[in-house]
Amino acid sequence: MIALVEKTKTKYIQFFKKDAESWGLSLAELEQYPKETLGKDLADFLVREHFDLMEGVESHDVYHVVLNYSTEVEQEAQMQFFLLGNGKKSLYAIGTSVIAFLTMPDQWLAFWKAYNRGQQSLKVHLWDFRFLLKEKTANLRALVNRSNMVEPLIILQH
Repeated sequence: MIALVEKTKTKYIQFFKKDAESWGLSLAELEQYPKETLGKDLADFLVREHFDLMEGVESHDVYHVVLNYSTEVEQEAQMQFFLLGNGKKSLYAIGTSVIAFLTMPDQWLAFWKAYNRGQQSLKVHLWDFRFLLKEKTANLRALVNRSNMVEPLIILQH
């Protein structure tokens, strides 16, 4: 599954994300965000995983941070099931979920739970995360999970 993603991601971006607006941010700029914010946590994630921020698909890495899924194959698949349950109908979400379902029957319960969690959560797949980079990651996670926030959102304070 990982090899398939690696082989197809450039073409996927070229054909399906060609109109997606890049955030125009570098890793160095993300690292300047305050501690515990989405911007800083995204930078830490990218460094830890040895990833680069990919133009036009920045939200994918943000999903890992906000939804708290690792990049392990099983967790990546669970995240895609979450996103399907959340209403995201992308080629990658559907394709990864189908392949994972067929090749990982031992994970079916985890996939079902992730899908249901996605259905119960706020529609995070519709968020434009570039405007949330100054927010506390804990607050965004609380919003997604419909639980109590640590403090009011910055965007609501202005």
